[in-house]
Amino acid sequence: MTAKFLALMCVLAAIGLWTAPARAAKSFDHCQYYVDAVPTTITTPGVWCLRQDLKVLNPANSAINIQASNTTLDCKDFMLDGTALSSDAAQWGIVSDQQHGVTIRNCSVKGFLYGIAIYNTTSFGNSIVNNRISQNYSGGIDVVGDGSVVRGNTILNTVSRSDGVGACGISAAGSIDIIDNLIAGVRATNSSTCGIVASDGSGIGFKGHIIGNRVRGLTAGITSNPSVAIYIVGADHAVVRDNDITGDALPLTYGLFCRGATGVVTGNVIKGMASSLAECNLAGINDTTN
Repeated sequence: MTAKFLALMCVLAAIGLWTAPARAAKSFDHCQYYVDAVPTTITTPGVWCLRQDLKVLNPANSAINIQASNTTLDCKDFMLDGTALSSDAAQWGIVSDQQHGVTIRNCSVKGFLYGIAIYNTTSFGNSIVNNRISQNYSGGIDVVGDGSVVRGNTILNTVSRSDGVGACGISAAGSIDIIDNLIAGVRATNSSTCGIVASDGSGIGFKGHIIGNRVRGLTAGITSNPSVAIYIVGADHAVVRDNDITGDALPLTYGLFCRGATGVVTGNVIKGMASSLAECNLAGINDTTN
């Protein structure tokens, strides 16, 4: 935009002939139901929306508990806020258990032990998309269940409140795709942190793809538990590619740690970690030059 054009716009604005374009209003056309207070449990399938910021003021296991399959929660970029409570009094911002076809999108979630969680090995085909998760204490997103997707989320400032207790941006188990997420600022004291961990911790292994994510801002690990940007454990035919990992060369930090995993690790850019790759015998060509 040229200086002459800017000057012209200023003149037109001054004489009332031009105004800046207004932002489009949020559309609620597709919404069938609304969440207007928390805590709440959703038991009816359909499209549920927020139409205002909501704050949890009394102890509750979750702000929103989705107990209906084939349900979409669209927060319309409004906030679920648990910061008024201690971390042990506000466990989950949004949680679902043993459901399928659940989509959680456009939600801002802060101040909970876990921001968004989908649990149980009977869960499948769920999506966590385009959410902003910040200032949670143990995990940003925790998801279990085959055929699920975690895509386009921003996870900021996940900070453990307890000495010796770790924190992680995204945790996953199952055949899950983790794509195009930003994880920044995962911190703990006298414990480890991770950007993304994909493991067989729920007994179903990890068989998905981890592609195009950005991870940065992990604190240093400890001898027994290093901090790892992307940690794949017991994965079967995993694909880990085109991720950007940045650190400050802090001790006991790893870019990619592959333990008991098969698949391919390639095209990743890893800078500023104490160790770029560990146990990644399946690695292809990665940029690890500092």
